[in-house]
Amino acid sequence: MKKLKYLIKYGLKKRIFTKAFYISTAIIGIIIVGITLLPTIIGLFSGEPGGEVVDDQILIVDTTGYNFNGALSDGLHATVDALYDDQLQADLSTNAADVPGLSYYDQEDPIYRGIIYIYLEGDLVKAEVYNRGMHGMITSFLTELLPELQRMKYQVDHSVPGELIADTQYEFVKDPNAEDTELQAIMSALSTAVIIPIFILITMSLQFIGTEIMEEKSTKAIEIIIASVPPRTHF
Repeated sequence: MKKLKYLIKYGLKKRIFTKAFYISTAIIGIIIVGITLLPTIIGLFSGEPGGEVVDDQILIVDTTGYNFNGALSDGLHATVDALYDDQLQADLSTNAADVPGLSYYDQEDPIYRGIIYIYLEGDLVKAEVYNRGMHGMITSFLTELLPELQRMKYQVDHSVPGELIADTQYEFVKDPNAEDTELQAIMSALSTAVIIPIFILITMSLQFIGTEIMEEKSTKAIEIIIASVPPRTHF
């Protein structure tokens, strides 16, 4: 046991408490921090005050008479301006003839990267989205807002307050006798953050100990060989 403690102490002192270890650790730390902050650094020196530019040109055709195209355009500009450099161009139309249909995908160099066609089918609001490379933020916005058009139409037709047709407000009632799941999640995250360094330390320690044992065995073998040679041979 004493030999094991000595080997551990000697191995740590020999491997860790050295200038080479300090320098390599500092260099690796700087590299990790640099890689982590690389997108931010590029953004600072890119010369673009708004970051990524969204310059898509899209067409919004609304034949419903409810001015959904204006609401979509305003919402898109507000969202893009909050997150990106807003150079979006949204053209508005109320003429269904401006929608080319499937032939839009056969055009070699279309003017618009996307076309949104909103129309009525009876009392139902329908929408068709033609996409040829629209920015992902635009498609995400449309996915969130287009399902709300029917609700907006109902609100206009029946002159009801917005809160009466808003989403149902709900909450999950916690069991007072159950364990705190948030605390468990925090402890799980902390345990992961603690386990990884300990695992790395144990692995390094075992490597150091193994190296020292091999060196000790090599030294012992040499001692045995030397001891087996008669003294006269040494002289």
